Amino acid sequence: MLKELITLIFLASSVVPLVGVNTHDLQFTLNKDAYVTVTIVEQPKNLELLQMYVENHTVLNLTQVERLFIPNDEIQRVVNYFHRFGLSTQTYLNVITVSGSVGALERALHGTFYVYKLGNVTFYEFEGEGPSPIGSAYLISTNFTKALLSRPNTLYNVTQAAAFSEVKPEQLREAYNVTYLINRGINGNGTSVGILDFYGDPYIVQQLNDFDKTFNVTAPPFLKVVPIGPYDPNDGISNGWALEISLDVEYVHLIAPDAGIYLYVANPDVSLVEAIAFIDQQDKVNVLSQSFGIPEIYFDLGVLPLSCVQALDYEYWLGEVEGITFVAASGDAGGTGNNFFLFPNGNLVFPASDPYVLAAGGTSLYVSGNLTEQTAWSGESVFGASTGGFSSIFPSPWYQGSRGFREVPDVVADANPYTGVPVIYYYNQTYLVGGTSLASPTIAGILDLMSQVYGRLGFVNTLIYQLSGTKALVPVTFGYNTPYVANSSYNPVSGLGYINAGYMLSYLGKAINMTTVRVAVQNTSYLDGQIVKVVAKAPLGTRLTAYVYNGTSITEQFPLLYNGSYWVGTFSAEGDGVEEVVVKGGNYTSGTYIVVGLQATFLLPQVAIYYQPGEIPILVQLFYPNGSVSKPPSNASAEIYNYSVVYDNFSQVAEAYLTRAEVINISAYGISISSNYLDGAYNISGNIGGIYMVKVNGAFGFDEFVEGIYVVPALIPSVFTEPTVAS
Repeated sequence: MLKELITLIFLASSVVPLVGVNTHDLQFTLNKDAYVTVTIVEQPKNLELLQMYVENHTVLNLTQVERLFIPNDEIQRVVNYFHRFGLSTQTYLNVITVSGSVGALERALHGTFYVYKLGNVTFYEFEGEGPSPIGSAYLISTNFTKALLSRPNTLYNVTQAAAFSEVKPEQLREAYNVTYLINRGINGNGTSVGILDFYGDPYIVQQLNDFDKTFNVTAPPFLKVVPIGPYDPNDGISNGWALEISLDVEYVHLIAPDAGIYLYVANPDVSLVEAIAFIDQQDKVNVLSQSFGIPEIYFDLGVLPLSCVQALDYEYWLGEVEGITFVAASGDAGGTGNNFFLFPNGNLVFPASDPYVLAAGGTSLYVSGNLTEQTAWSGESVFGASTGGFSSIFPSPWYQGSRGFREVPDVVADANPYTGVPVIYYYNQTYLVGGTSLASPTIAGILDLMSQVYGRLGFVNTLIYQLSGTKALVPVTFGYNTPYVANSSYNPVSGLGYINAGYMLSYLGKAINMTTVRVAVQNTSYLDGQIVKVVAKAPLGTRLTAYVYNGTSITEQFPLLYNGSYWVGTFSAEGDGVEEVVVKGGNYTSGTYIVVGLQATFLLPQVAIYYQPGEIPILVQLFYPNGSVSKPPSNASAEIYNYSVVYDNFSQVAEAYLTRAEVINISAYGISISSNYLDGAYNISGNIGGIYMVKVNGAFGFDEFVEGIYVVPALIPSVFTEPTVAS
């Protein structure tokens, strides 16, 4: 698929953008002798049991997990297949990494690796049908996450001359009532906490020693640096990851001082799925902090497939059934800053937006004597603020009420760099640091303290939401992140509020012991019309009802019948994207997720500013849920929506008809472009101006562009909660 040349062909008779971020421009094919790695993810066996165990907070050991859920026969078949091509493999639970030359991998996978450029990000992707031996397994064959995570994206280091209020380590403990627990021996003893970072920090052991001496913190039982793939820790100094690692290690240790620390440092070429599978297979930690994120906009544009989301959920489920709790930073881009044109869609970062991960947002923490006060980390998105809002991928989970889409954050902690914390860096330098990279290890440390008393917690989100309205969660009622505003109830700025660790310890036991409904599906991806089987378990005497929710409406209700052990029902899959299956009975509610239908990858229009009237071309390719290419219908349509900055909503303004593109042959390059594309055009009206979204009917995802002159949108509230911040 030669996207750059296709782009030129279509633009020859169309309006040319003034400024653009090419949605998916091809640069060249990969050298056949280049060395690359792809990841193959097999669906766990006994998938229904795995989902129910996760929802029930059942904790198993590694041997039990491998016996119950790892499809060893399928994995061995795939491994044997790739060995026939001289490729090397490595297996972590249900994940297989395959490495070798591009030429050998292309022969094995029946396709081609291409190099693309999206704005300033260059990455490679594989395109092909995939061989039959890998069946319906998910194939992750891009290094796009490496390109995005070349620098930490949830870390703020304040260096400019401006007023700030440094929060000392002991004050951070006091703010979340951690000191109360530590004084009573609840300090992480007998537990281990994990941190996942990239690139490395060559001086982290000495830095932690210096931190402990400087701030009078007890040394941890151990700090083990565990590499995931080969790496040079010195690389972390030049790209900022070393400072990120220093922050993560020092502050998770501050909160849980007697917990062992596993610092997992991933080679940047390692996929996130592989990294989590590696940590699952180690089975060493109670909690894992993840201070990074991938904006959802890249899934919406089709640059990353939804199969990556589902594959990673498998690894989170396998970790959670071992009792691992996953925490992730929500991000530092406010309510709109991760979108190219600063509207909320696609702004959340993954994995914080994943319903099976606890999202850590940010506050501003002010200290006066023995008193503390917190407001939301507020500001304009482009200058820095706690990321929050609504997912463009996941419908609202059952524990958030299944209303609208998944909201982030779940809970918050100090993150504003102007109320940041001191970090001991190499050569004993002290930096003032903030960002939700601080909030994530802080919250992970608090949850590790809980696990000292209650044991491993696993999937903690449902437990946390049961504590809403208790003294365990303190609402943060003042602040904003544009366009959202904090208030006294759950909100997409400050979530449920911040944790009072002392009260959480008192209330958590009751939440853990509460009986609930458990629900599961036989498979996690479906095409329209395929039958979905749902299995549920409930307390005796509970009658259950079930429905399917897509984030906008209930698309189907279906009955469940009791067979003496389980409630069982079926429905026909319909729609596109991620959908939620919700089961209710009495006061009990639970749910799970499936991926349905097709995903759109847009070649055109470019993510760009179109400054003059004319036709804007539309060129799109459709993919199945497992990431393989779909043959498009002979005709389809695309809807064009205009975004209102003032009202924060979209309204449809036009519809464009799409037809199957003809085969394009470029003999000079020896490449034939197949007809697996839909193309059409949208004619700009005489009154141009505004931000627009393009969606293909019956497919997940969208494209975006601007007509006319683009003015950076900014909503200035009547009261600033604090100075605007910048990194």
